[in-house]
Amino acid sequence: MDKAEARAFADFLLPMLEPEPALRASAAEMLLHPWLSDNFDPVAFSECLDDVEESMRLAREAEGAEAGDSAAEAAAVGGGEGDADSGGSEHSDYEVIEG
Repeated sequence: MDKAEARAFADFLLPMLEPEPALRASAAEMLLHPWLSDNFDPVAFSECLDDVEESMRLAREAEGAEAGDSAAEAAAVGGGEGDADSGGSEHSDYEVIEG
């Protein structure tokens, strides 16, 4: 990045980093900033959104798989609902030890 581009980028970022909320640039103001509008590439933006959507889809699938694994693991450890090991409670995480 050359000096002119770095200055333009800093000019874009600095208003958003203002510590005083009343003086901080709004999102609407920043969308109109020349650095953003001059450098906007709709094709690159679309590709970036596609990548983000794919990453989110994969993360949701992984979370679903983990939740399914956890449920299967809990059923295997607990021995099922309402059995003697679970103390008759379907939500018990502890084994009842009698004696």
